Amino acid sequence: MYGYYSIEPEYFRMSDVARKLNIKGYGTNNLFRFLREKEILEINNQPKDEFVGLGYFKSVTNIAPIHRNCVFGVGSCRVSEKGIQFIKALIDESR
Repeated sequence: MYGYYSIEPEYFRMSDVARKLNIKGYGTNNLFRFLREKEILEINNQPKDEFVGLGYFKSVTNIAPIHRNCVFGVGSCRVSEKGIQFIKALIDESR
């Protein structure tokens, strides 16, 4: 379609979010732990629906073949730019 482009925001992996925030003590694993403790992420590191609805996070399923005629789906959490600002505010508030 001529002139068509996506206006969906870019979403980042949690490792990229940790690098962008660049806050000592908040690497990828500690960031996941912090967000679970704040009850933003579920125990499996998937975002809760209310935060997905706000546009902070997105849940993505990655499919990987593990054997002939068999695949394995793994969910991963992605964070929008708006979500990064939300996380930064939460960290600043907790310090």
